[in-house]
Amino acid sequence: QLTVYTASSRRRWAEKLAVKRGVADRVRWCEALPPEALGAALAQHDLALEPLTPSERNLVQGCMPIKVLDYLRAGVAVVAPDLPVVRAMTGPEAPLYRPWSRQSLVDTIRDLAGSDRTAVVRAGQDRVEALFSERAQAAALRAVYRAVA
Repeated sequence: QLTVYTASSRRRWAEKLAVKRGVADRVRWCEALPPEALGAALAQHDLALEPLTPSERNLVQGCMPIKVLDYLRAGVAVVAPDLPVVRAMTGPEAPLYRPWSRQSLVDTIRDLAGSDRTAVVRAGQDRVEALFSERAQAAALRAVYRAVA
């Protein structure tokens, strides 16, 4: 079953698409969650999808897909495309799919769904703590201040 968290005002098009594709009975729609409830809700899932496209915004201008960090922090295996920004967040061991490849996306979902995700999940959580936690970011900021002082 697919669970989608989004504001009801923004999901009408997606609900129509699910009906059109014949999967509406396998989609559970939930309201967007406040940040303090997100981790516990995400932890109830096996996989989380972040279908970024290899666009100028995601490749050149710079992006920070916070959802990926939320998923990793919650201990959920991430299904995302192999883009530099995602690879930097998830690490080299993450099983990412080829951008624009539906078959690669499907294969990645099947591989993750049918395997023990413990090592991938643990590596993601460790990476978030080491590189993206408040403690790690504060240390990085202090290092920048020392370098420019």
